[in-house]
Amino acid sequence: MSNTIQNFFRANDSFLETQFSYALGEADAKAVESSHLDFISHTKSISFVDHEFEQARLKWLAILQGMNVNLGFTELRTIIASIGQNDGDGVAKLENARNGIDATRFLPTLERFANTSFDARGLGLTVPPERWLIDNDVALSVDLKPDEFKKKIFAHACYSALTHQWIFRKSKSGGFFMMSLHTRPVHFIGHGPIDTLFGLSTLAHELGHSTTPSHVSLESLFLEFPTSLNDDVLVSNEDDSYRYERIFMEHANALAPRPLNGNEHNYSEKLAMRKAIQNNLHVLKNRMNFCFFSGMALAEISNQFQTLIKEIYPEYSPLAPSDWLRYSTLDQPLSRIGYLKAYQTVFLPS
Repeated sequence: MSNTIQNFFRANDSFLETQFSYALGEADAKAVESSHLDFISHTKSISFVDHEFEQARLKWLAILQGMNVNLGFTELRTIIASIGQNDGDGVAKLENARNGIDATRFLPTLERFANTSFDARGLGLTVPPERWLIDNDVALSVDLKPDEFKKKIFAHACYSALTHQWIFRKSKSGGFFMMSLHTRPVHFIGHGPIDTLFGLSTLAHELGHSTTPSHVSLESLFLEFPTSLNDDVLVSNEDDSYRYERIFMEHANALAPRPLNGNEHNYSEKLAMRKAIQNNLHVLKNRMNFCFFSGMALAEISNQFQTLIKEIYPEYSPLAPSDWLRYSTLDQPLSRIGYLKAYQTVFLPS
């Protein structure tokens, strides 16, 4: 393997490790931005005599330079956080921020999933969807150790990777996230509480990510990854993570300890309903993202939102015209796409 390729993926791993530290709460957003710029600078500094590799380098550079879409629009995040204290001022700022973003690069990707249908299983709730997800979780009598749970679910999936290493870190935020290195077979998983049914399901999700097959060589990854993307736009691959959630759902009675309160629960039924509700929220958020970046008037977005949210929760009562912002991810517009694709593949009947 050439040193140039090896060093490129070392720089990539350094960028990934900084993002993981940020997710853990051990680094700030500026560190991520700095690491991102370092990775871009490194990619600009190298070159290849071989035409195929040089073309791949230029495509990698285009991907990295467009990654602000994935890393997040900080200005939008700040504006949205302030809306509610002064709606009128915030809405004007939101319009101005939208006018300053060139969405042409990622809008086609949003549009491809803008009309995704809801899953009927997650409609007609008697409580708000986020309330359902809290109220219907099941406290477990034993807090499984993450490595112990990994062994159990991998056994059910008949998965083995003896040369790989998994490092688990408890997150300060209570969130779940993971990172796999390119230059070493090491997977880092940050996790929140895993003493509930839904917590274990989310850990299964992160473990699933770590099973996605890697390229046989870094050279092939360098060449093939850029050509696998539409318009050089990065979209998360959630297929294996959802597949492991389904494995957990189907074997939850064997994999999850008994409930803390002693009441019997149909674990599989609860987990299937949870995924349907989560999917419907992803559908709604992606629709709001598309409406916003396609230039739709904010008042019309609010009207569309109220129609859609009432399919999920018929008793929904609007509090303010900006309610729809809580059901969007404008700062990271492509963040729902991978989930929508995976849900269709893994959980919906063919």
